[in-house]
Amino acid sequence: MSFEHACLLYGEGRLEPARTLLGQMDDAGSADAAALTLLGTLHRMVGAHQQAVQTLERAVRLRPDMNHALVELAQAHLANGNEIPAIEVLREVNRRVPGHSSNAQLAGLLHVAASALMNDGHIEGARTLLEEAAGINAAVSGILCDLAVTYERLGQFAEAHTTIKVAAELYPDDHITLINLSSIESTMGNQDRAEAVARHILETIDPHSPGGWINLGVALRLQGRFDESRHAFAEALRHQPNSAVPYTNLAAIAGLHGDFDRSTTLHQQACTLSAGSQAGMMTFLHACDALRSGDWEQGWELYEARSRYPRNTIVWHGIEPLPRWPGGDPRGLRILLECEQGQGDSLHFFRYARQLADQGATVGLLAPPSLIRLFRISDPRLQVEEQGLRADPACWDYGLPLLSLPHRFGVRPDAIQAFPPYLVPAADDTDVWASRLAGLRGLKVGLVWAGDHRAHDPVASNTDRRRSIALAALAPLGGLSGVDYVNLQLGPPRQQLAEAPFPIQDWMDEVRDFADTAALIRQLDVVVTVDTSVAHLAGGLDVPVLMLSRFDNCWRWLHRREDTPWYPRMRLFHQEEWGQWETPIHALYTALGELADAHARGGKHASR
Repeated sequence: MSFEHACLLYGEGRLEPARTLLGQMDDAGSADAAALTLLGTLHRMVGAHQQAVQTLERAVRLRPDMNHALVELAQAHLANGNEIPAIEVLREVNRRVPGHSSNAQLAGLLHVAASALMNDGHIEGARTLLEEAAGINAAVSGILCDLAVTYERLGQFAEAHTTIKVAAELYPDDHITLINLSSIESTMGNQDRAEAVARHILETIDPHSPGGWINLGVALRLQGRFDESRHAFAEALRHQPNSAVPYTNLAAIAGLHGDFDRSTTLHQQACTLSAGSQAGMMTFLHACDALRSGDWEQGWELYEARSRYPRNTIVWHGIEPLPRWPGGDPRGLRILLECEQGQGDSLHFFRYARQLADQGATVGLLAPPSLIRLFRISDPRLQVEEQGLRADPACWDYGLPLLSLPHRFGVRPDAIQAFPPYLVPAADDTDVWASRLAGLRGLKVGLVWAGDHRAHDPVASNTDRRRSIALAALAPLGGLSGVDYVNLQLGPPRQQLAEAPFPIQDWMDEVRDFADTAALIRQLDVVVTVDTSVAHLAGGLDVPVLMLSRFDNCWRWLHRREDTPWYPRMRLFHQEEWGQWETPIHALYTALGELADAHARGGKHASR
């Protein structure tokens, strides 16, 4: 009996004789680590997987430094259906020998484990495993592509973009990689690139690709090329009739053009066909269209699912420990509210925090720092605190996100219930600004031409590009006489004042928060703005507002209405074509000129 004889038998393909001989050596106590390793390998090869694991574990105990035995142990674990211990063993091999020949297998196993986590919605865990896999062997097919997807789902958009571009360089003809490249380019706002990649897929790889047609349709829709977009989504459905995404995109196009009967039907089809996180996205988009159509009964109910929208996941940290207030009579209840989404949303719906207090509740409100002073001044009954810490359940009966109040109160377009003014600046601050603006004799007009770009969030940045304009685009307003313009713009767009097309007073260096801005606005005659938080601030103060609105306007402004039930002294000027501002700015010029004429005549001006 000898190990060499067993190796000879193994080399000749005589597995059972070799296994028998090594088993006899083991029984006799003469098998060393090398012999046990070969015996374990033979056990695995003939299907005795549990014996293989036990034998190879003994080999490793005898020779912990024997990397070959570790690799064989990992194969035995895999043959026995146990991926986790196999991964741990191969991790040890690759810790000892970076670049070991087993690294591709380890990377592949980590990829499989990550895919399972992704399917279960555990995106953070999947990202961790995929980052490990990419660090071991990034060339293993699919790893970088899936890693880019996890980055996108977690809101790490720059990382997603960089990673998917590397994946596409490694696998320039891989269908799935290119589908994800096109999708992420679209997310990043690069619609021309997204379109080019989608067309490449359809023209050179797979003309029947549903994903290619979907991505092409999305890129075209976000360029305002609606007829071409409809065709692309129809092609996607022809090749994959049960896909929810084309339906929800077709619904969006129908809603933008006011065909809400069709958009409702399409949204319902999308919701029926979707599941998991995709269902959350479909429900959220359906909610926005229902609200835009004026069907607020269904819209507010569907909007309760907004936290399930993957790209807009909302976590209400402060009220998390508290049960949600279901509605009804709030008298005597202690209800803690938490602001959400943008500052404009908080300013818009602050009115319902006050209404809750009017109905006898003790109301707390967790708000961003920039709004705290204004909210405290506007209603001293409310316990307004900074967002961040979790609530003490002993202090509150219920918690509720601020934007859930319209659903609880049954708000409808003809039953807003809480009208401006519901925001109040500090009297002392107002006096200061009254003195500052006393020298302006014309119609005092506040200006905001751009929103917060939020470069870290390309989804929000894409929306901001569509709602914002350059100050130079307002140059026609300089032709009006009897008007004094006052800057209300903050952030990087404020730098455009250096080349302003007409004189604009700028005191925004003295503004610390929204309470200061409110005191300034209260001294103005009218505010001209794009769709930003200042529109809600001025509206909540009951100051006249002339607002420029993008073609795909926010749901809260309903569809193509020139007025809004939210703010009786606001007038809306919508784009009539995608990305075209000349027509609404011309209408704005006419309306502002009428106000300036009325002011010059000493008459009372109104917002419409």
